[in-house]
Amino acid sequence: MLQDEFRPIPHKVLTIGRSPKESVIAIPKAIFNLPPEEKAQALKELEEDMEQHKAKGGDST
Repeated sequence: MLQDEFRPIPHKVLTIGRSPKESVIAIPKAIFNLPPEEKAQALKELEEDMEQHKAKGGDST
């Protein structure tokens, strides 16, 4: 499925031409090995964590 599309990306590449207000979301490859129900739950939890981080005004740097 999608797991083959995720490869490590050097940090320097991620900062070229990007606004400091933009962010990158990394999804662990292990999530794609889960059964569909567990995968959906894990992605939902990841999304909730991301929303909480945004609400706090957090930054990944």
